[in-house]
Amino acid sequence: MLKKSLLQIFLVVLLMQGCFSAPVIPKKKQPKIEYFSDKPVVMFILDTSESMNDKDLDQVRLDKAKESIINTVTQLDINRYNASLITFEECDSKLAVEPSSNVDRIVNITKSIEAKGGTPLANAIRFSGEVLKNIQNKMVILLTDGRETCSGDPVAEAKKLHNKYDINIDINIDFQVIGYAVDDSTRGELEEISRVDKNWNYHDAKDYINLQKIIDEIMSGYRYLPWTSANEFVFEFDTGSTQLKEEYFSEIKKMYTYLKHNNKHVKIIGHTDSVGLNVSNDELSKKRANVVKNELVRLGINLMRITTDGKGEEEPITNNNTEKGRKRNRRVQILIL
Repeated sequence: MLKKSLLQIFLVVLLMQGCFSAPVIPKKKQPKIEYFSDKPVVMFILDTSESMNDKDLDQVRLDKAKESIINTVTQLDINRYNASLITFEECDSKLAVEPSSNVDRIVNITKSIEAKGGTPLANAIRFSGEVLKNIQNKMVILLTDGRETCSGDPVAEAKKLHNKYDINIDINIDFQVIGYAVDDSTRGELEEISRVDKNWNYHDAKDYINLQKIIDEIMSGYRYLPWTSANEFVFEFDTGSTQLKEEYFSEIKKMYTYLKHNNKHVKIIGHTDSVGLNVSNDELSKKRANVVKNELVRLGINLMRITTDGKGEEEPITNNNTEKGRKRNRRVQILIL
């Protein structure tokens, strides 16, 4: 019994001195995830480094960047696109949202993002290629306020990304770079990334006021993705009618999806053609505006966020001398305030 106890003590001492070591259990290798999409994908690479906590005019940069992404995602047709989001994590990148059409999930995750750590641009560019490699048509929008700080080479990674798809005529990638409130040195590096391909572009967002405008312009130019800005929703009516055509209910649903994720107010303005009396047309235009308003309220938008107006025949967008012109003038438009 004593010998056994001494042997146990001896083994413990040897273990403490490093003569023996506990067996190392190898970590189980995680399987590589493959992503697919039957629709074009818009992927945002959002700079979530510490510097995004800095102020842009009177607002935090990250807050305005997140707002722009949310505004964009909620204006897209979920039946015809998927969206995705990559963020930074110290000096690594993270797939915050895989290619998805779940707008609510994308919005909620985007809202929860915080800024910290460095700026791994090279890592994020490489990672975007890995996620999107099986997807035929895709656009990456890199939104950053700084240059690489994690010892990577973003230009080299951009070239690898380009070369990967340049040899495959069935797959292409559109890469857009937005420099958000950047200095001249950073702008130079970001412009160099965009020069990798003649169809890639650099956009200089000096402040948050024109950030959303730049993203709207990028989306409008993307050939694989139908894009309608929230300010461009227009509903046409038949002569003398206040009946909303069935084809427009899906457009109103898009507007509802956009509005439920922000606190913006809208103004709905009704118009008519020149047929009929001025007084009658004024009343008709107001009724048309209220038809659209009532549908938004029915879907769940607070009526206090909506104002309406009727312009009658005062503001035609084209000539009333033809039926085609009159049809375009019998309309309701929505303005985001």
